[in-house]
Amino acid sequence: MDFSKFMKITPINGFSEETADARQNDYAWAMSELGEYLYVGTGRNIPNLAFDGLGLPVPASFLPNDDYRAEIWRVKKDGSTDWELDFKTTEKSFGFRFMIQYPQNRISAKLYTAATSSDGRFAIIYRRTERLSWSELARLEGGTSRSMVEHLRRLYVATVPLTSTDNVPRVYVLNESESGFDQIALPAEITGEITSMISIFGHLYIGLAKQGGFEVWRTIGSDPSSGWQLVVDKGAGDAINIIPFEMTFYNGSIFLGTGMVPFLPLLSGTPVITKGFDIVRIGADDQWQVVVGSKPLIATDPVTGTRNEGVYPSGFGNPFNAYCWQIQSYGESIYAGSFDWSVVIPPSVQSLVQALFEKLPDFLPFRVIESVILATLNFITAIPNPLFGFGLWKSDNGFKWETISTNGLGNGRNYGVRNLFPSVNGDLFLGTANPFQGCEVWVKSMPMIDPSDDEEWNELAEEELLDEEAWDELAEEELLEEEWTELAEEEQLDEEWNELAEEELLDEEEWNELAEEELLEEETWGGQESPAPSSAREKLMQQLKDLSAGLK
Repeated sequence: MDFSKFMKITPINGFSEETADARQNDYAWAMSELGEYLYVGTGRNIPNLAFDGLGLPVPASFLPNDDYRAEIWRVKKDGSTDWELDFKTTEKSFGFRFMIQYPQNRISAKLYTAATSSDGRFAIIYRRTERLSWSELARLEGGTSRSMVEHLRRLYVATVPLTSTDNVPRVYVLNESESGFDQIALPAEITGEITSMISIFGHLYIGLAKQGGFEVWRTIGSDPSSGWQLVVDKGAGDAINIIPFEMTFYNGSIFLGTGMVPFLPLLSGTPVITKGFDIVRIGADDQWQVVVGSKPLIATDPVTGTRNEGVYPSGFGNPFNAYCWQIQSYGESIYAGSFDWSVVIPPSVQSLVQALFEKLPDFLPFRVIESVILATLNFITAIPNPLFGFGLWKSDNGFKWETISTNGLGNGRNYGVRNLFPSVNGDLFLGTANPFQGCEVWVKSMPMIDPSDDEEWNELAEEELLDEEAWDELAEEELLEEEWTELAEEEQLDEEWNELAEEELLDEEEWNELAEEELLEEETWGGQESPAPSSAREKLMQQLKDLSAGLK
């Protein structure tokens, strides 16, 4: 059950203490940080939109579902506060689908996010500063945004329809006065909907979802006005790969996670219900290769390269892992998280039964439907680990992957990794999609470097000079705490230090003389180890000098 050190930080699924409201926050749809806080924008009742679109009743297991006003929650990243509601839209807006800090890691940084207008036509861009709450900045044609990116110190926002498909790519750039957005003109040969973007290698890359296979394009130069170059086409050799969900930079390459929409191929006469995602690596030279992926279900003939078979099968062997919903580099590793839609089968059956009988028969409660379907999946031996819940994997080189979880971090109702967000404080935050109970947020902290792994530190520890008690005494005596650092920077050492410096000849001129007398220069010793100080006091002072230099 380890889950490789991820810890849940939402005591209540969906954040709110009001259960009816919390369950409607089913997607941790957007995530970013500003100052001391982590911000999470929620999606409200998202799967219900699909059932409504099909004309089917919303499954009773997904209720309640009557409030589509999007919310943003926040918590201090150090865990010192409870989650608090930061903002809620006044109109029906379905959810905040993406969030970004811009300009990143600078004093003038602000948060930008996108919700949907009540009529579904516009992506409403909201902005927040550390001092001022959220306010509407602009309304962009498109419905919602799946991707925003900073490129050449400018903010780019791509918009897509909320639920429908119009095959029109739209990308906007924040104007220099930061008062609104200008639309970027794209050539006619670029079609589809922009679902992901990344700025790397001096180029802006865009991933486009389209029937027949996703595409990736990049700017020829640095600016979009320089023209565009096709990098990946026709779903990297499989027409079922229609969505490039996410791109991240890792080990000198772009890693891209793909996706497909279950049952959608049937509408075009293709006998495919579901397929596991692929992971594709793209180099700086535009060469691409499949890292995770099987033989294509519907083979295509890309003009940008030739499909290979990955080390791992599509979806890591589970066809219900239809999306690589998130892929993110973190430290020296890369993480990938899926959308496993198997847990949606029971409520889908529930919805069909409700449509036939107008209500769920007493002899067929939801738990019975769910148990029967899970038992059936377990019986199908071709599906490894047929457990409800998303999958999460990690790699330390991009090619060899290890499994962290195949059951939604212990909760099979968590059917998707909706966000992987690396914080500037060294933590990796994970947000889930869970339409049954409300979303969850988890965190993995960057491991602290163990000083005992350092050979030099070990030697000093053995000499019993750097154990905790001795170090505290030394810090007090020699002012090596924050007070010492400030004083050292201001070059205003107190009388005690000055007297010590005089006694131990630590001023620059006398130290140089001592270095010459004791032959401490590197040139004299020819790279050999310097002799031990002539006294314990001098030895301690040498260590103190080295340590104080390291603190600057």
